[in-house]
Amino acid sequence: MAEPDRVFKVVGNKVFKSFKDAYSQEHWRKICRLTPAKTLADLAGQYAIKRVEIYREYHKGISYLVFPLDTQWQGDSGIEVVYHPDKPPECTDNAYEVIEPEEPDE
Repeated sequence: MAEPDRVFKVVGNKVFKSFKDAYSQEHWRKICRLTPAKTLADLAGQYAIKRVEIYREYHKGISYLVFPLDTQWQGDSGIEVVYHPDKPPECTDNAYEVIEPEEPDE
């Protein structure tokens, strides 16, 4: 699998998991008016990747990619998906909570 496809799949899986977590809570279903979704494609129009950021802190010579998202189920704060090929992907509202600054590799 080409690297961009792999990154898209990982980020998409984290977005869908975030949706499922919100949807599992009746409170959020009502507030956000969430409708059921069985796949990521079913969420069309309910989220958007605003941009991709490359963070300077890196691990083993590879920078982190951070995908800030607007989502219907996360309100004003939104979420960020933090991606690094050597670490598990994370959903957070603050990427710096996930990324531990490291000494840059020479």
